[in-house]
Amino acid sequence: MKSGMRVSEIIKAFPDKTLNSKDLSRELNRLYRKGEIERFDKTGKSSVFYFKLKTN
Repeated sequence: MKSGMRVSEIIKAFPDKTLNSKDLSRELNRLYRKGEIERFDKTGKSSVFYFKLKTN
């Protein structure tokens, strides 16, 4: 996960889990606010965010 993943890519990475995109987005945003993961916007439109683990 060097360049980050979108919510849809995370859902596809775990096909055996039943993940809802809205719930997953909410949880990822919570982790971002806590400073545990990084979030960035490659498009500049603030509509699609990429998430990745924070590097020290």
